[in-house]
Amino acid sequence: MQLEQSSLYTQSFAAGDLGNAFPSAIVNANPTIFTAMESSSDMIFMMWAHATFSGDGTLISQYYPTLKKWTDTLVSENPLTPNGFTTADGLNTANITNLAIKGILAIRTMAEISKTLGNSDDYNSYSSQASSLVSQWQNLAGSSGHLSSTYGSSSSWAMIYNLYPDKLFGFDFVDDSIYKEQTAWYASEASSAASFGLPFDSNEGTTAKSHWTLFTAGTVTDTSTRDSLVSMVHSSAANLKNFAPFPTTYNTSDGTIQGGTASPAQGAMFALLALNLKKQTITSISRTSSKPNVGAIVGGVVGVVALITLIAVAGFLYRRRRSRRGVREYHSDEKAGGAFAMLFKPKKKQRKSPLQEPLESYHIEPVNMDDMSKAYAPNQLGYSHTSLHPLVHAETIPSTYSPSTEGETIPHGIMYPPIPNPITNESRPPLRLRNNNDNEPSRSQAPPLPRKFTLTADTRRGSKTAPSLSEAGSSDVTAELRGELENLRMEMEEMRSRTGYEPPPQYN
Repeated sequence: MQLEQSSLYTQSFAAGDLGNAFPSAIVNANPTIFTAMESSSDMIFMMWAHATFSGDGTLISQYYPTLKKWTDTLVSENPLTPNGFTTADGLNTANITNLAIKGILAIRTMAEISKTLGNSDDYNSYSSQASSLVSQWQNLAGSSGHLSSTYGSSSSWAMIYNLYPDKLFGFDFVDDSIYKEQTAWYASEASSAASFGLPFDSNEGTTAKSHWTLFTAGTVTDTSTRDSLVSMVHSSAANLKNFAPFPTTYNTSDGTIQGGTASPAQGAMFALLALNLKKQTITSISRTSSKPNVGAIVGGVVGVVALITLIAVAGFLYRRRRSRRGVREYHSDEKAGGAFAMLFKPKKKQRKSPLQEPLESYHIEPVNMDDMSKAYAPNQLGYSHTSLHPLVHAETIPSTYSPSTEGETIPHGIMYPPIPNPITNESRPPLRLRNNNDNEPSRSQAPPLPRKFTLTADTRRGSKTAPSLSEAGSSDVTAELRGELENLRMEMEEMRSRTGYEPPPQYN
């Protein structure tokens, strides 16, 4: 339809097919006019069938100009007396009854399309012409008591399968008397027919066609005749002598294949079922909607792209701002967290040597080691206290140790940082120790870790009485954490310092 409505196709009638180069659809842009009545009628039938059974009027609305052009061609060629036109079966004699009723029903179908789209003038014109033509056709074709193959030849006959659109669309355009007379004739001929059915036309007396037989079965008025026709097609489909897919064309006597194996024309097997389809209310019939609004489409696409870009940029800026805020909050937490923040988020600063202060905020005065050694003789574990728990009791702290005034007391349970043993040249271990094996490289050893102890004295020499637990209770936990913190930092610094004395690992 797209091609035939474009400027590439200039004919006033429909093309017969999509070309002869399957699977490529290369439609012949200059088809012969001999098939014009057959092809144009088929396309009009299919377009209306799609609209009336799907309820979608888009196609008939979009291609209405093309459908109208084809219908006008049919009217001008006078389908009542077709001359010079060929049927789908290749018959080309003048005044073929089957071809004439097909063209007349196509005009009637176009009248229905025009009515649906609100084109009342076209509807009135096509409807009037179709009614006049069908009345004449009934007189010419049915004069001999049955429908002849051609006008005026009472001895000829045919399966008038082209009456099927009248039944399918529910037009009731042809008189019911014609259907009854034709049904009686089919029943009479079927009783003496060959094993594989009736010929589709008296001009082809030994050739049966399955698709035309099923369409004809859809036009009869009684079920017995219908079933008789269906059984003939079934015999051909079940014929085991044919080693080929179900053919459309075969011999009426022995079922010998004549053509049409695996043909899409076998879709006619659904002809009887299609009569039960319900008509739908047709929508989307505005012809203005057939042309897409290119400007609106382009604007919509640009708008969507711009929106997506804006969302992406906003998301990027939001994530970036959130990341920076997180960094600021991290540093602010470090400053405001006190001793707890130092435990979990230590400040990044230059590492100091073990002999330097581990924390700037806690200053330790120099200690007189002579007095300290006298006042605190370490036990075998290296601790000055006599209890396993640092908060059990307190001992007197030498006055030389405290940075505060003489005579002050230390609250119960406060922990002070450990005091490292003084390192002298005599007590410093050698930097390198040789192994007994001279071939093995010597390794340096780091100084031993200083012993840790906790100061829990309540008073010092000459001091006054220490504060009670109730007065110092609020600071006990903080003091304890500070002491533990000092021990932890001192041990970490010592461990780091030891690595500086050791050579890189040796691998054999």
